[in-house]
Amino acid sequence: MEQLGKITSKAELDTASTRNADKLLVLYFRADWAPQCKQVDDLMPDLLKDKELCHAVFYKVEAESVQALCTQFGVESVPTFVVLLRGNDIAKVEGVDTAALVQQIKDLKMKLELSMPIAVPGQEVMNKLKEITGKAQCVLLLEGTPEEPASDHSREAVEVLKRLEVPFSAFNVNSDTAFRDQVLARVAATHPTTYPLLFVHDALLGGIDKIKTLSQTGELEKLLPKTKSLTQRLDELINAAPVMVFMKGTPESPCCGFSRTLVEILKKSGITYKSFNILADEEVRQGLKKHSNWPTYPQVYVKGSLVGGLDIIKELEEVGELESTLQG
Repeated sequence: MEQLGKITSKAELDTASTRNADKLLVLYFRADWAPQCKQVDDLMPDLLKDKELCHAVFYKVEAESVQALCTQFGVESVPTFVVLLRGNDIAKVEGVDTAALVQQIKDLKMKLELSMPIAVPGQEVMNKLKEITGKAQCVLLLEGTPEEPASDHSREAVEVLKRLEVPFSAFNVNSDTAFRDQVLARVAATHPTTYPLLFVHDALLGGIDKIKTLSQTGELEKLLPKTKSLTQRLDELINAAPVMVFMKGTPESPCCGFSRTLVEILKKSGITYKSFNILADEEVRQGLKKHSNWPTYPQVYVKGSLVGGLDIIKELEEVGELESTLQG
């Protein structure tokens, strides 16, 4: 792990985020006058040497000198730790609770790996897990199916989620034993090595013991996504990125000629975009047709507004207006 760095401006934070795009960025907001910060300062060398935290880099921020960052991340006291993934804050730990911080960083390792570019060598198992957990905000990896769980623990997890009326997607790990074993091997260091495993917003929440404990304390309901109408889901999806593409398959593996051609055009243009595989969600597939009044796929949206399908994109390319249109 790198030594403790220092951030003194938003520009330096942006640079650090770009340089460490493959790691979690941990900001340690501190002040010399705070005795609690002295305690953290004494513990910091051990954190920096912890090999289980090698997927994170630490930077200190003198809170009173960089008020803009305090405001941006809602820092109201010191010491406070803010964990960032590619510039986005995903966790916060206040006070001298370094044990909680360490656990947060370990727990977020899976979220970091799932965020890696799809083409990174050796990422095959994580690519599949990313595809599975990306199908819904709440995803349960279990033995069997929700209708027919193949173990008592999987049955208990399903019962908890149904009791809370949480919409969730499920994947039967018994359908792919190699994948099942490889996922357990990746999470063994910080999480239970048995199924089920519950993912919420692409982050691994835990196994059946964690599910039951959080359920009993009432915390689980707060962490799980609330039921949304189809219209809300569609609005969120089409605004998920400045340029959104709804297609059959993924950019890496298009499942129809129209989607493949569109991907080739966009790749040639150099435009950055996000995509959604409509084959993975029949509700979205059918609902978006009505929502946009456009009966076919692929569909391209810019800043939440429909541009059109492949024919429109081709026409824009031919007249030299594709790049300006997609840049909004």
